Amino acid sequence: MRPSGADGLPLTLPNEPLDRVQMALFRVLKSLVFRDDPGVEYGEMPLSQLRCLHIISEHEGQKMNELSQRMEVKLPAASQIVDRLVKRGMVERHADSLDRRVVRLELTPQARAKVDAQKRKRDARMGAALRGLTGPEVDQVIAGLDLLARAAEAHLQTELESRREPEEGALTDLVTLPRRASRVRAASPASSVSPGE
Repeated sequence: MRPSGADGLPLTLPNEPLDRVQMALFRVLKSLVFRDDPGVEYGEMPLSQLRCLHIISEHEGQKMNELSQRMEVKLPAASQIVDRLVKRGMVERHADSLDRRVVRLELTPQARAKVDAQKRKRDARMGAALRGLTGPEVDQVIAGLDLLARAAEAHLQTELESRREPEEGALTDLVTLPRRASRVRAASPASSVSPGE
């Protein structure tokens, strides 16, 4: 008998590892993470704002430059996203107690209550799912997810490093072009001619 999903429909059985991993992740996220109605305020938010809200909730009191690094976006882009969350009444900016020039980011009490409620529901579902597994099965799940996370993080690191590297030859050109230009000027016949000649 073919296995069926939570909606009762038969699950396809993909053969390729990529398809199998994607299908498994989709089933986990659908069953444990994306079950609740997000509400109007969350349902209408772009992914960048949801991600920003999550990062601020995990690191309350962080500075804007820390947020932009965690989001992997430039500072003006992060600032624009925060502006929109402030307008939605979800994020507040506070001056640092030691240095008034430094601005710290925090969730508003209403946003904190909503984020915490969502987390409690998600944790309860996750706990219930794990209670349906044996100890060795839980260990297998953790080991498998850890392997996938390490592979994903290694790929992300490679991707980020490739973005930072200058184009091939660009660094060499920056170093050698001024030298070449000075050699050309020195060897040029015009350089030996005085302005009055």
